[in-house]
Amino acid sequence: MDIVSLVKGTPWWVWGTFVYVVAVSVYFLQDRTSSLRRLVLAPAIFLIWSLISIKGHYGLTVYSVGMLLCGAAIGAVFGWFFSVAHPPRIVDKSKAIFILPGSAAFLGILVSFFLLRYIRGVAFSLNPALMQEPRIILLDLVFSGLLVGFLLGRVAMYLNIYRKAK
Repeated sequence: MDIVSLVKGTPWWVWGTFVYVVAVSVYFLQDRTSSLRRLVLAPAIFLIWSLISIKGHYGLTVYSVGMLLCGAAIGAVFGWFFSVAHPPRIVDKSKAIFILPGSAAFLGILVSFFLLRYIRGVAFSLNPALMQEPRIILLDLVFSGLLVGFLLGRVAMYLNIYRKAK
């Protein structure tokens, strides 16, 4: 399959999602204000999306959810340390409002996750037998957890900063 066929065969909603991911990532280059409630929303959405995806591909088994959680644990460590390197400032503790520092690293992380998920989707559509390959399943499940964990790690660090603030 050539690149033109690949681009033409990609559903419109994938391109819309890509534009959204890039737009959000570019927005994250600048310092921005956010509430703690809003920060918790992103990992919740990605967790639900991952569980729906896993249920559709592999079923919600102890193995599939366990591997997702293993990936989430690894991602949470990275998210925590990323947030240590880019700590937020609390603007209003009573309303749980933060100023989050802009970072090009976050742009790279989000776009990389999108591209890897896109490649996964293309690979599965070109060769559906890959979805039965144990190593591929393991990688898919762990990778699904990485982004969720990364976002949860960030939120955990922000909660820690919020809790310690005076």
